[in-house]
Amino acid sequence: MTIWQPGMRCVCVSAGRVLYDLPLKRPVKGNVYTVRAVDTCALTGAASLLLDELDNRDCIERVVRIQGQAYRLGVEPAYLASLFRPLSETRLDQFRQHLAPTPRRKADA
Repeated sequence: MTIWQPGMRCVCVSAGRVLYDLPLKRPVKGNVYTVRAVDTCALTGAASLLLDELDNRDCIERVVRIQGQAYRLGVEPAYLASLFRPLSETRLDQFRQHLAPTPRRKADA
């Protein structure tokens, strides 16, 4: 079972390590992303995420070498969910309200 759902917003907390040399769009630590789909990593069985902002569908037909073995991906490379933390929209709204400019009032003398 996973906490992740499509449409959920998350923040990257670690860029992770590169498993194979592909021209992938990679997450940047501190950036906010939107989950497009949730899957399970074929190599580790861990939850993995596809993100709206990082589209790597052009890598689906590529062949990669992992630990000396050649693999045809056949699917879009996803990112391990452990590299991200979910964002609470309620907390974000409260933070935005805190940062919003407030109208100035004259001080009572």
